[in-house]
Amino acid sequence: MQALEIVDQLRRAGTIPESFGKLVKLAHLNLSSNDLNGTIPESFGKLVNLTYLSLNQNKLTGPIPASLGGLVNLKELWLYGNQLTGSIPESLGGLVKLEKLYLYGNQLSGLIPASLGGLVKLERLQLSGNQFTGSIPESFGKLVNLTFLDLNNNQLTGTIPESFGKLVSLTEVYLDKNKLTGSIPESLGELVKLEVLCLSENQMTAAGRDKDTLKARLRDCNIYI
Repeated sequence: MQALEIVDQLRRAGTIPESFGKLVKLAHLNLSSNDLNGTIPESFGKLVNLTYLSLNQNKLTGPIPASLGGLVNLKELWLYGNQLTGSIPESLGGLVKLEKLYLYGNQLSGLIPASLGGLVKLERLQLSGNQFTGSIPESFGKLVNLTFLDLNNNQLTGTIPESFGKLVSLTEVYLDKNKLTGSIPESLGELVKLEVLCLSENQMTAAGRDKDTLKARLRDCNIYI
């Protein structure tokens, strides 16, 4: 078996069996939009051929297993809309083929690991609607293929990293509803593909002046401060 989809038509309830970890040839697993509860099995880390894993919109609790960092072929990880807690495992930074990471709408907390800067093929990253604290990792400047970044509605502090100016593929950035301080880095003026920059509901100084400077360089970008 290479693909398994059990999605919302029947609204399956109950827990995910540990025995799913024996499906070692599985490349595609979609259990989204059900009523699944309990934790994500540690045994999922054995599914080394998996390229797509979707468990979003269930009632899953507990932490993200560190064993998921062993899914070296994974390209898409969809865990949003659950009740997951704890921090993002450092091991996820080893998923070097990952293109999409969706963890938004959970109860995740702690620091965003700098190891995520190793996801050099990542195109979309959504961590919004959690309880992350600390600063935005400087290592995010290595995510040169990123087009969409959403960190809004957390408790992030510190400044926007200067390294963001290296994210030349970015089209949309959402950092609103945090506790960010400082000014808008001038380096953001290098992001010529940027269409949306949302920084509202933070504690940034001189934001209005910085917006005018940035707008002069990014004429096609909608900036919200």
